[in-house]
Amino acid sequence: MTERPPPDVEQALARSVAAFLRSAPMQQIPPRLRRFKGIRPKGLGPHRAELVGVLEDEVLRRQLLEWLDGRTPLARSDADLLRLAVERPEGWSEALGAGSMPTTSREDAKVVRLEAALEREQERARRAKTEAARAKEDARRAKEEARRTVTEERSKAGELYKEVTRLDREQTAARRESKAAAVVASRAERARERAERRERTSVAKAQAERDAAVRELRSARREAAAALTRVERLEAGAQAQASRIGAPKAKKKTTRAGKPKGPARRAPLPVPKGRFEDDPETLLGWLGAPDVALLVDGYNVTKAEGGFRELSLELQRDRLLEGVSALQLKTKVSAIIVFDGSTVPPGIGRPRKRRVKVVYSEEGETADDRIVALIEELAPHPVVLTTNDRELQRRAGVLGATVATSNQLLALLR
Repeated sequence: MTERPPPDVEQALARSVAAFLRSAPMQQIPPRLRRFKGIRPKGLGPHRAELVGVLEDEVLRRQLLEWLDGRTPLARSDADLLRLAVERPEGWSEALGAGSMPTTSREDAKVVRLEAALEREQERARRAKTEAARAKEDARRAKEEARRTVTEERSKAGELYKEVTRLDREQTAARRESKAAAVVASRAERARERAERRERTSVAKAQAERDAAVRELRSARREAAAALTRVERLEAGAQAQASRIGAPKAKKKTTRAGKPKGPARRAPLPVPKGRFEDDPETLLGWLGAPDVALLVDGYNVTKAEGGFRELSLELQRDRLLEGVSALQLKTKVSAIIVFDGSTVPPGIGRPRKRRVKVVYSEEGETADDRIVALIEELAPHPVVLTTNDRELQRRAGVLGATVATSNQLLALLR
């Protein structure tokens, strides 16, 4: 627009542009014109030229033309003037200067408007087609992405199913192992209970056997004492009978004090206080008694439980001799080991080691008989015999010997 339009036309154009700016969204308004968005019609006077000058902007003219095609708050005359300034047909500048429409017929103007509207619609259609193509491409990409996502999720679901299946198999195997372990533990517990019952039974049986042996020993001692009493009574009766028939009296041996000396008698050693008769420490206490002698039933000791039965007889004798010798050095006791002579090959000597004496039974004599004879020979000194032979224990008890078991001696030799 080279020339400035008349004031009334300029006022109408400024009023129309201001109306457009008020109705348009803020983001569609150029920054330099946003200050006019809230301006009132009365304040347009100083800014008319600036508002009319924006019609030189082709982009803004297209926006104004689209706005005019819709519903606008403009009067018919203002709308016609604004359309003339926007569409700019031939002779439009002179028409604005005259303040009227150009001489072009209304039909031509209508055709121009329709062509412009058609062009705008075609532009909208092209943009819509472009947007549709873009949307279609976006949809295709979204579909491909969704397909990939579904494939990945299916793959993950398959892997998860495999993992769940594996864990289920492991859980089943663990349950079977747990049940098997429970069965094994139950069997072990039952076996332990059976072993404990057998052990309790064995202990009770051993205790009963020990008590029976103690009772038998005490009974044997009582029988021996009663037998000695009967012998003394018989001797006294015989002497009285001899005196009545006038037989000469036998001279009694007297001591230095002049009192007659009776037959020598031996009493078993007492059990130390606080100990049992079959304790190894009880045997050790007996061996510390004055003038005590230790008699060992040789093979009965070596072949007892915990002895040396796995060795040959010769090695059994050597092993027992070594152990008793060490015990003799510790207790200073006089020790005699008696072996059965029938098991000794000809030519084997009678070894002596320190104060430990080794004795073998003679031909036609048992080791038990030899031990009983030694007990009688050692009277009245206290004698401790170690053997598990019940009959030999009884015979020794009658003679007043103190009886210990082979196991007590083996416990001291270890």
